[in-house]
Amino acid sequence: MNRLLLITALLYAMPALAGKLEGEPFVWYTLEHDSNLFRVEGGDEAERSDTLHRYGGGVALQYSFGLQRVYLGGEARRVQYERYDALDHDGHELRAGMDWQLGHAASGELRASQEKRIESFSDRDDTDLNIQTDRRASASGTLAITPSWAVQTRVETSRLRSALDRSKNYDRDETGYSLGGLYTGSPVGTAGVRLHYLDGRFPERERADGVTDRYDEYDLQFTLGWQPSGLSHIDFEAGAARRNNRGGEDYTGLTGRLQYIRRWSGKTSLQAELFRRVVSVEEVDANFVEQTGLALRADWQALYKLGVYGRVEWRADDYGGSPALDVNNSARTDDLQRIELGALYKPVFWLNLSPGMIFERRDSNRINRSFDDLIFSFDLEARYD
Repeated sequence: MNRLLLITALLYAMPALAGKLEGEPFVWYTLEHDSNLFRVEGGDEAERSDTLHRYGGGVALQYSFGLQRVYLGGEARRVQYERYDALDHDGHELRAGMDWQLGHAASGELRASQEKRIESFSDRDDTDLNIQTDRRASASGTLAITPSWAVQTRVETSRLRSALDRSKNYDRDETGYSLGGLYTGSPVGTAGVRLHYLDGRFPERERADGVTDRYDEYDLQFTLGWQPSGLSHIDFEAGAARRNNRGGEDYTGLTGRLQYIRRWSGKTSLQAELFRRVVSVEEVDANFVEQTGLALRADWQALYKLGVYGRVEWRADDYGGSPALDVNNSARTDDLQRIELGALYKPVFWLNLSPGMIFERRDSNRINRSFDDLIFSFDLEARYD
């Protein structure tokens, strides 16, 4: 916190450098009804539902000088529950970063953030309050070695910590390194190759029964960006991943992503995405999950002050890396469907009103891991620019 205060003071002192300082304070409130707060299978909806009141406020600062931009943001949050008030808690999010550029030859980003939030109940067997602290930092850069070719590199790190003792088994540290080349000589697209290495560990987990306490992963991806017209864009990634779980089952498989964006007019756009990826998972008897899915999204600017959107996702999750077995002697597999509907209405330039709905269904072959959940929400946000 002292460092953030020092950076804030420096930002206010920077006008002497002939730059531009901008600030935007904001406050918000969300009313939310959750039909299945603890993500349980079956049960009486009257007992498993709750109404939440979320409050927050903060400020976003930005200082620009030449081609450089420095920003700093902070937000404090409060969440209150009408029925399960033992879950009432405070949270926050802090962000800082810099976008830098040296002519046309080099550019990059620096990012740092910290978020304090409640842990999801999706994969837990208890209803206790657990506050997680998620810290992340990254640095990336692009160097143009010719007018048509560029080298890209990135370093990122994350650290997840839990306050509740029984959840410390999910604490995780990850550090990733990326190096790639990108061809930019075509006016309608780009092409490249990227190698990514990830080193991760669970600092509070003991290696036993096939459950790992450390892992590393190599990903080789070929990328393609293509804009066949001014109204459409295609992003394609394809490659392979090799995950070594020390003490558990390893993984080797194909990964990739295909995204298509189509703008039908100035008011309407459609986005479709196919993906296959390997990610870490907060599950006590699994080390990773392989996710394969399809997502569709549509946006419509109905009026000058009103926009609406809808999104659907279908996903299959295959858990692995340990002998995670159920009564049928098979590893855990989940099928997930998710539907989101929302709108954004701006009656005046400083006020945002956002009603929304999220429906989620998970079917699992593991006991107590299937659930249906329906969330209705209404957001109110005021910003001063």
